[in-house]
Amino acid sequence: MIIKGFCHPARSTDKFAASVMLLSEGRLQLSTAQGHQVMPLEVVSISEPLGRLPLRLAFPDGSQFIPDDSLLLECVLKARKRTWLHW
Repeated sequence: MIIKGFCHPARSTDKFAASVMLLSEGRLQLSTAQGHQVMPLEVVSISEPLGRLPLRLAFPDGSQFIPDDSLLLECVLKARKRTWLHW
């Protein structure tokens, strides 16, 4: 599933249209007009939901992704988490 939003590059106030897609094997793809990055989901920091504030995905290089629909992203991420039954 592709989730649209915007990306803030590290140490910048610029804002670019972006999307993220959860791939197999716990990987995430960030796509912007500048290109694509694929990384393991475990290196991505996910903010805790707080009221109406949107979720933020923070990447190792300092950039951040803010989805247009935080609830959708939260549902997709929860669906990907393994429960104790998977172990």
